[in-house]
Amino acid sequence: MRYLGAIVSKLVEVDTKTNSKSPVTNVFVTEIVARAAKAVFRHHLSLVSPVDGTLVNAVCLLLNHLLSDGKASQSKKKGAKQQSQQTELSVTKEAFWTELVAKASSHFHFNIKSTVLNDFDISRKVLLRNICLKLGIQIAAVDYNFTSDSLTFKPAHIVALVPVLKATQAECADGEAYLERGLLAMHRNANAEAIPFISGAEARFVQTFGVMHSKVADCKHFLSKLYARVGKFDDALAAQAEAVTINERVLGLDHPTTIYGYVQLGVYYDGVGKTDIGLACLYHAKRLIPFVFGESHYQMAMCEANIGHVLKGKGSFKESLEYFKRALVIHQKLRSSPLELANAHQSVATSSKLSGDIAQAIHHQTSVTTILTEIFGADSPDVKECKVELEILQQAARRQAQLEKELAKKAAK
Repeated sequence: MRYLGAIVSKLVEVDTKTNSKSPVTNVFVTEIVARAAKAVFRHHLSLVSPVDGTLVNAVCLLLNHLLSDGKASQSKKKGAKQQSQQTELSVTKEAFWTELVAKASSHFHFNIKSTVLNDFDISRKVLLRNICLKLGIQIAAVDYNFTSDSLTFKPAHIVALVPVLKATQAECADGEAYLERGLLAMHRNANAEAIPFISGAEARFVQTFGVMHSKVADCKHFLSKLYARVGKFDDALAAQAEAVTINERVLGLDHPTTIYGYVQLGVYYDGVGKTDIGLACLYHAKRLIPFVFGESHYQMAMCEANIGHVLKGKGSFKESLEYFKRALVIHQKLRSSPLELANAHQSVATSSKLSGDIAQAIHHQTSVTTILTEIFGADSPDVKECKVELEILQQAARRQAQLEKELAKKAAK
């Protein structure tokens, strides 16, 4: 972490040269702001007595300084209440940000401004979750409006303050050895060899930690992938459902592993024909992703694309097209690899064709052809297949234009 500021400085230089904003820069700057804010929070909260209830008011005050754009009301009724809230902690928003900027400069050697949240498009939901995890703040499940004229956080929103403990996790050497051998076999596509090893690792982890442990969930997740490879989709669905249940209990509902598990579970449900349940799992993951990763992240693009594929298989072509478009926009913003962009364009082109928008399908199919030509060359079978598909679309566009002309002539007569 000591070199985080130097890394971000280099990323900012690259972004300035390319006249763009990299999501990686956003992630690093968010971490710098969160860690600097953690130090400022701890300093001020240590000055407040936890006995008479002013600690909750102090937490609200600091959270509003960090995240809220609103200002305190100057009405008489609220004036007395605010005066009582600031009895032991009276720090202005300007002073808070001055301290935070100084902490970021001294700890990470990276200079930020008080407008850093807007300068780097930092998601306030992600920053709020980060701060709460670092300081042990439990807040109410409310749709917080950070841009309203009034203050966002009130004492009623603070549910509890819990201690944050760091402990060394126990290990099971036999289970780790079995799991490593199973993963090596899995990477070699030796599925029949991998399943017994990972099953043995799961049994040893259960004997050591019990059923409710993240290592047991990892084993079940890998087993679900192996079962899917060998065609045992019902077993894959059952194993993935158990993995998601364990991760949700152990790691939490908003943990990245739990969210990814819901995405995989949705795909498996769709694979066995339970499309509605699969969509419910994918929508659930889509609601949680902005709180953990932000709106522009590979996980969000993957979730949008999976929802689009499920809807396309269901026959909802126009609705699936909107999800594929959003996934494409995220990939373009993230400057993904050419192959990922080509796949995203291909999905949009296919859904556009199925929904009847031939012009849009031609546009995206042309993009696919151009990208694949740059990667593989004009003689590649994939490029030739794309050119054939593009020619079919162009013929369909010509027929459609001819039909529209004939209909216009008949209407004129």
